[in-house]
Amino acid sequence: MDRITFRVIGSKADEERWLNPDLAKEEIAAPIKPYDETLMAAYTVQKDFNKIRHEEGQVLPVFEYSELPGL
Repeated sequence: MDRITFRVIGSKADEERWLNPDLAKEEIAAPIKPYDETLMAAYTVQKDFNKIRHEEGQVLPVFEYSELPGL
């Protein structure tokens, strides 16, 4: 069976509450909401980023592609 997973970005308080095994389904879904896009940034990384071993939580360096100016 295929499994679909999604990343969740949230506060530490929401994380601790969300991991409570006694929560009802409604309480689990309550903190899941769209994240403020003004608090995020996006940039290109090397194409082979998944072949390079990175430490957990490490931010990947920006990689500029000449064929994609302005990204």
